[in-house]
Amino acid sequence: DSLPFGMDIVDAQGRILYVSSAMENAVGKRAVGEKCWNLYRDDRQQCADCALNQPIRLGVTISTESTGVLGGRILEITHTGMIYQGKPAILEVFYDITERKHTEEVLEEKEEERTRQLREKQAEKDRVMGQLIQAEKRAAIGTMVSGIGHEINNPLYVIMGKAEAIRDEGDIAACNEHARDIIKHAKHISAIVKNLSGYIRPAGRHELENTDVQEKLVEAINMAKCSLLDDRIEIRQDFAPVPKISAKPEEIQQVFFNVIRNGIQAMVGRGVLEITTAREDGQACI
Repeated sequence: DSLPFGMDIVDAQGRILYVSSAMENAVGKRAVGEKCWNLYRDDRQQCADCALNQPIRLGVTISTESTGVLGGRILEITHTGMIYQGKPAILEVFYDITERKHTEEVLEEKEEERTRQLREKQAEKDRVMGQLIQAEKRAAIGTMVSGIGHEINNPLYVIMGKAEAIRDEGDIAACNEHARDIIKHAKHISAIVKNLSGYIRPAGRHELENTDVQEKLVEAINMAKCSLLDDRIEIRQDFAPVPKISAKPEEIQQVFFNVIRNGIQAMVGRGVLEITTAREDGQACI
């Protein structure tokens, strides 16, 4: 009776058999003999989550959380099976957790606001990094322009020559051979443009993909070759099968291209660049 929180004892039908002083003060009227849901909730029917919906088990405690009880407070209620006056009954203890729940809600709101701010900062960081990456790409494109012109002009000259030959050629078999050469060199130009477009395009925000390392490495090598203005640098390739990796394809291609370009620049116009791939302990080693 001296405990500061409310307590009562109810029988299997929900009739109140006993209330503590704190509970009686909270209710403000006579409680013994009333149905607990009539007294605490002003309901005519038993609560849907009532512990009395289950058989009373002696010594077993069930905890529930209820709102709208005793003037709209939020209560944590424990229900413990017992014997009272020789019959099965339930001891109910009411803990007022209204302030605690309010504090938890305030803390959750603060945590959500903090998370939102962190997301905004990360988004701004990603935006700036994306701009820096694009700026680096544009700088690299500047060194490749002459080489790309050379790479495209050579097959263009072939295409023009073959087209003129078809115009003046009367032999259909010879015309077909010239047409095959035109198609081959046109595909070569298309591949150059495709590689360049893929390199310039901003990296997407998609998730990591299962990426073919060697495919991206070959694309990076082809891009690097466009920046070679003479034939004094040789690029040697020795590729062994390697596993695919989880990566963003555009970004891994740029990584390869940057390292290859740095190597070419470090040789100052003369030397051999060797690129090998190998599988070691389940990893792709470049």
